[in-house]
Amino acid sequence: MNARVLPEAIAGYGRVAPFTRVLPPPEWVVRAGQRIRPHVRGHEKLLDSLETAFVACGISDGATLSFHHHLRNGDQVLNRVLAIAAQRGLRGLKIAASSIFPVHAPLVEHIRAGVVTGLHTAYMAGTVAAAISRGALASPVIMTTHGGRARAIESGELRVDVAFVAAPAAAIRGNLSGAEGRAACGPLGYAMVDACHADRVVGVTDHLLLHPPEVVDIAQDRVDFIVEVESIGDPQGILSGTTRATQDALGLQIASSAAQVIAASGLLTGMTGALCLAACAALAQSDFPSKPIRLVIPYAAGGLSDGVVRAVAEELERTHSMKVIVDNRTGGNTVPAALAVTKATPDGYTLGWFSASTFTTVPALTPNLPYKTSEFQPVFMAYRGPIVMAVANNVPATNATEYIAYAKKQGERALVGATAKGGAGHLMAAALGQDAKVDVELVAYCGGPSMMLELLSGQLPAAMDILDTFLQQHQAKKLRIVGHNGHQALGHLAGRAHVCRGGLPERQGPVLARTVRPGRHAASRRESAERTFQCRDARACGYGAAGPRSRSHPTQASRVRSAHRTRQGVLGVHHR
Repeated sequence: MNARVLPEAIAGYGRVAPFTRVLPPPEWVVRAGQRIRPHVRGHEKLLDSLETAFVACGISDGATLSFHHHLRNGDQVLNRVLAIAAQRGLRGLKIAASSIFPVHAPLVEHIRAGVVTGLHTAYMAGTVAAAISRGALASPVIMTTHGGRARAIESGELRVDVAFVAAPAAAIRGNLSGAEGRAACGPLGYAMVDACHADRVVGVTDHLLLHPPEVVDIAQDRVDFIVEVESIGDPQGILSGTTRATQDALGLQIASSAAQVIAASGLLTGMTGALCLAACAALAQSDFPSKPIRLVIPYAAGGLSDGVVRAVAEELERTHSMKVIVDNRTGGNTVPAALAVTKATPDGYTLGWFSASTFTTVPALTPNLPYKTSEFQPVFMAYRGPIVMAVANNVPATNATEYIAYAKKQGERALVGATAKGGAGHLMAAALGQDAKVDVELVAYCGGPSMMLELLSGQLPAAMDILDTFLQQHQAKKLRIVGHNGHQALGHLAGRAHVCRGGLPERQGPVLARTVRPGRHAASRRESAERTFQCRDARACGYGAAGPRSRSHPTQASRVRSAHRTRQGVLGVHHR
């Protein structure tokens, strides 16, 4: 082809229109139709696998599949989806990814096998880019700007059959968020146009919620199906390519100059200016912290601990211009979260948020723990408070004694919910049974939100946890706090007796929550981590909309009741 002469058309691209001049804005802007997907009673969006999503969406040869790149070089969703496409024997697929990174190297083999024959993207690097440059793809790659890609989808020029949206958090009704979960990446801006105009939208997540997330980026009426996978990607890969803290002398000089120009111009003021200056300053930093700090917590999103952790994270991001990723590792009696902290590199970038039971009762009740408590070093104590007992409004009891009598009258064991086996609530429930000389059946949950849901609905008759878990709903008269184990009467609960008499307050102290880090930190990193967390006291957040991971819909209390009736010994069932 003569470089000076453009052909009239290119196979796989279409008619070629040479650039002649800058065109004036059009009088009319054409947008492709948007499909609204209302929730239909009885129709469940949650699918059991990506393979099922292929069937549900009717993906066939020649389909156009779109992906976003918020996880950048940590993304695993594109590779997962194309592996399934290859297994199903599909051919001639067109991939409309907002960006292609080195992590997407398996795409090369799918191109050579004919699974993928078209590519539409705004950025490409790594193995795929090298293979394309050597002629691996017969048809030309359509390269646009990020805005050009959005315009092409919006106008209908690029028609997407199925959009696979990697969502760090997703609710079972379809609401998607990038603000929480292990792979939190921020607002899902690149995927919003796909969700609006694709024929089918599949949210792929590794953090499934029972309720809508606190921050919804893509609403449920834009999403057809939800699929939960083990992992959507590695959030450490977000800081890759052009999005990373530079160590280059020239890059640091550019960042410093840019910050000075912005400050001197006076064009950006208030929050916008502060954010821009913080971004420039963050890129120019060469010492700790030079990458996101991961804060691991063993509790479900939406509960008290999660709220406090996120308040601390927001304060750190505001005052120190750093990124803090909250990693919810629920279940396993806090052991998986604790193990994740001990396995992390002791460089000050991984911290854990645990209650005292993780280092006291859990080791006593769990044989062969995969770590030692001596491997942790405390950073600061976040809060402390009493354990309280609350009952559902359909339970006619004003104290623990009346609840025990009510349970006996119903011919059942006294069910008491708690957020962990071996935690303070569990031990208090056991002490209640010991003092009352009755069998108390523990109903264990992975976090406060799931326990609250069943308590408020009346499925769970009683529960024990820290005061703040129940206080808001108690004040709204949606449940009743009937006692506590404190040594003094609480101002909010004047007149409430101790939950159980006969020494429980002496043998069960207040709940402590503290932040720890893995041991063996270098002294400089240890001091940096301590300085980092010298921020103002975090306020405990109220209940957000987020909920626990849940793959099944029967209530936890009903499961324990069923197991009891069939004479199965159930104690400490973990809600998954």
